[in-house]
Amino acid sequence: MNKKFRFKLNLFDSIVLLVGLVAVVVLAGILLKPAAPTETTPGVQTVRYTVCIESAIAGTGAQIKPGHVLYDSIKNYNIGTVESVETTVSRIKVFHEDEQRFVYTEQTGMENVYITVTAPATIGDNAVILDGAYSLRVNAIAYIRGEGFVGYGPVVSIERGENE
Repeated sequence: MNKKFRFKLNLFDSIVLLVGLVAVVVLAGILLKPAAPTETTPGVQTVRYTVCIESAIAGTGAQIKPGHVLYDSIKNYNIGTVESVETTVSRIKVFHEDEQRFVYTEQTGMENVYITVTAPATIGDNAVILDGAYSLRVNAIAYIRGEGFVGYGPVVSIERGENE
């Protein structure tokens, strides 16, 4: 009745233990490895970009003034200062029944508002970074908030300026 436990390994158990040990070592190497620097110390540059608020209610452009500070309406990042505002007639694509093709027509009571903004930014490999975390890219949708208005639209252009 006094049987002593004897630890016995067969070939299959040895292989499983060896594979597990190798996996733990590889995982520890990946997790503990220091991150490689992605870029050199970046300089801050002034960028000028334009956001188009499409199909805004007529008069929206008049509420936006040069000098207003804009913020991201989702995460509240400071995304720059309004430099200029331009409005154009809003057009939409509709199907013309008689000609059997799509045509552009004016939308009554609506306008496109082009807001040119300047901001200090860090230039990264894939994007322009505003306020330390806001990624700015052409054709990305910008959700903006300013004094007396909220809107969203695509970033239609980005121009890099001089180093600060």
